[in-house]
Amino acid sequence: MANSEDEAAALLGESNDVSLSPSRSRREGARPQRSMAPPPPPRREPPRKPVYDYDYYDRYQDYPDEPFRWSDAWGLICGLILLLFIVSVLTWAYLEDLREAREMEEAKARGMEL
Repeated sequence: MANSEDEAAALLGESNDVSLSPSRSRREGARPQRSMAPPPPPRREPPRKPVYDYDYYDRYQDYPDEPFRWSDAWGLICGLILLLFIVSVLTWAYLEDLREAREMEEAKARGMEL
């Protein structure tokens, strides 16, 4: 039976020699074996973020600064007034505390207890 398989292979031009050398199989015209693994997914590039040019007007055109108006600074003015009010209240509270402490020391010196 092995003899008939050899004869059939010889008629078809196939050989029974199993070669592990890839160069020999390429020379003989053998096809490479296909893999059963699925093909890798196509490679996608991540979406690009838009590039913003914040210095566009500074580089290409010299626009003058806008003139100063007091109506533009209302937040600054209100903040300074509020800061002045807070500092004055804290200063008043500190001075009142010093006055009370001085009165307590004088009362102790006279022998009176408050």
